[in-house]
Amino acid sequence: MGLSSGHSEVLFEQVRVPKENMVLGPGPGFEILQGQLGSGRIHHCMLLIGYSERVLMLMKARLCPRTTGTAPSLPSCLLCPQAKSRVAFAKPLVEQGTVLADIAQSRVEIEQARLLVLKAAHLLDGAGRR
Repeated sequence: MGLSSGHSEVLFEQVRVPKENMVLGPGPGFEILQGQLGSGRIHHCMLLIGYSERVLMLMKARLCPRTTGTAPSLPSCLLCPQAKSRVAFAKPLVEQGTVLADIAQSRVEIEQARLLVLKAAHLLDGAGRR
């Protein structure tokens, strides 16, 4: 899903950094650079929420092929003959309460995560890092 990373740890020993290349000298520069990571963290969270939206779409598509993309929502698919053709434990998937409950719970959790990240972004924009 594109989550591979090129991050790694690099250890420098006995390295001299010219004064003109230092951010505010030794010590406080690290704090300033660390503060720049906040927006990157928000970006990663929103990226994962996007992946979650895609997974939710695939969950709905498993019940009914018509629900992919911007097609009808699940309630309209309950009457769909294609949705009734997916059977498990002698009942169509769309008639199994646990399947629909799982999809509904996923929708709620994704929305909670989105709102939490948006609030964090708003706080970063307004108050900045502390």
